[in-house]
Amino acid sequence: MGMTLVPTYADEAGSAGGGTGTIVIDPVQVQNMGVVSVAATRGDISRSVRTVGILDFNTDLISWVNTKFSGWMEK
Repeated sequence: MGMTLVPTYADEAGSAGGGTGTIVIDPVQVQNMGVVSVAATRGDISRSVRTVGILDFNTDLISWVNTKFSGWMEK
């Protein structure tokens, strides 16, 4: 994909600004991706969404009951 491979060693991972489970992205790559950081604000979110859907039943939950004798049941 045109990327150069750069080896990373275990002792360098802690000095890169992150510990275990932390992802560090080069600032140039962040700028190329168009990442924007803003302070979180509290506010109302209201939006109407209209969509189309299909209402169906779960075929795994259907049970068929059969009588074990011949004839008709009236009640």
